[in-house]
Amino acid sequence: MRLYRELERQNAHLLEALAAQTESPAPLIVPLQVWGYLFPHKTYEFIPVHSLYQTLHARRNYLLIDAGGKAGLYPGLCVINPSGIVGFIAETTATYSKVLPLFNENVQMAVQIAHSGYLGLTSWKDRRTFNEIEVLYIPLYAAVEVGDEVWSAPQSTLAPGGLRIGRIARIIPEPTYSFQRLIVRTYIDWFRLGPLYVLRPRPA
Repeated sequence: MRLYRELERQNAHLLEALAAQTESPAPLIVPLQVWGYLFPHKTYEFIPVHSLYQTLHARRNYLLIDAGGKAGLYPGLCVINPSGIVGFIAETTATYSKVLPLFNENVQMAVQIAHSGYLGLTSWKDRRTFNEIEVLYIPLYAAVEVGDEVWSAPQSTLAPGGLRIGRIARIIPEPTYSFQRLIVRTYIDWFRLGPLYVLRPRPA
């Protein structure tokens, strides 16, 4: 009951803070720096949302945002900030959504090395460091370098192609499996997310 009462007080405080915010009638500024040189085949709406809660130092991290079904959100939509991909909506209610970030051991997505085009798959399953992810299944012969940029791949089912993720910080060859594993430092900072937007495809 003590925990319930504490959560109730926190929720009341959050709702009061949100009610105090004024809506700007000005057009939304699209965070263009989130895009790489690839471009999505569809056009998207950028829906601004706010973070209400996020886990810290968990293996299955998540983020709670203040918009849900009433705002036209649904599971599978991509969440970004002005720097790049944050994560993906997993569950929605009428007014809230649960977002699984890249820093969740159950999240994997197809990515592409920007300059060479090689494809890989992200993972955070064996990571202990926030703001870093692994990219798996890059061929051993692929020419990749520290500092190369990593984007979402056009083949990804989770995000439009060409959204920026981060840069390669370390390369770990694994000759036994004929692959190399990349440690990628993400552009987003889980502890300082800043403005958040949900990408929703516009109707054709």
